[in-house]
Amino acid sequence: MMKIGVLGCGSIGLLWSSRVVQMDHQVILIPRTSEQKKVLHAFGLFSYDLSQQVTHYPICAQSVADIEPGSIDILFVTVKNTQLSSIISHIQQLTNPQTQILFFQNGLGQEKVAGALHDRPWTYLVVTSEGALRKEVNHIYHTGRGEVWIGLYSDREQEIHQTMSHFLKDSFWEAVEVNWQSDVNIMHRIWEKLLINSVINPLTAIHHITNGQLLESTYDEKREQLIRESIAVAHVEGYAFSYEQVKEKVESICRHTAENHSSMLQDLQRGNKTEIESINGAIIRLANQHHIFVPTHEEMRQLVKEKEALNRC
Repeated sequence: MMKIGVLGCGSIGLLWSSRVVQMDHQVILIPRTSEQKKVLHAFGLFSYDLSQQVTHYPICAQSVADIEPGSIDILFVTVKNTQLSSIISHIQQLTNPQTQILFFQNGLGQEKVAGALHDRPWTYLVVTSEGALRKEVNHIYHTGRGEVWIGLYSDREQEIHQTMSHFLKDSFWEAVEVNWQSDVNIMHRIWEKLLINSVINPLTAIHHITNGQLLESTYDEKREQLIRESIAVAHVEGYAFSYEQVKEKVESICRHTAENHSSMLQDLQRGNKTEIESINGAIIRLANQHHIFVPTHEEMRQLVKEKEALNRC
């Protein structure tokens, strides 16, 4: 039996928690707030599948200080990209050199945190197109089926660790499509999702629309501009994408998650800081380094930040 920790209990954290608690392992949820910890520990987790069937799971929820240092075998890091830098010390404290650490963030930046950890070679980047919505601190809704890609991010190890291999061979994963990638290919997947998110997230957040509504002709021009600008940046960074390839991916995700609210829109609705700097902001910073003009991404960042500022008033 392994000891599995889930650090961060937002939508993705609770979705994956509802899965790993079904396996024969010790699972500890590690929320960022004491309020959520108390609710999860006292009342458990309510998980709603795609058909709205609900399952209740008893939960062990603890703070970092409650957990024996270095005792976690597999750590799911599911906090938002904007929160990563503040929890590096927690990741170090919870893990040991053999711990398998999985990063589930949108945008760019998580790869730098993975590389900054001291003596933690078994770090992985995860890309998922699944949809999830947390309506209450202990109620999670699976809102869209998608793919999951996992790749080792390390310059010291190339093959998957036996702990991770054993974990992914559990019969439970037959119900979830999990794909293994090399370190090179996982960064290509990271970039692919970045390009998609840089279109869907800001436009849905700014216009307060569902993913499906983004396919309306009103947004055609902005979608095209964002895709073409980000492709140019990806190309000089060494990641080749065609316009038609990204356009098809964006439209496919919008169709398959038509009723979903993007994570950026959810953040604005809750008055939280968005991941605009990790998504469009990351593209803008790289564009500036390469002297590439990305005015539509600049516009998106500015408009989202204005909405963030209004939430703080």
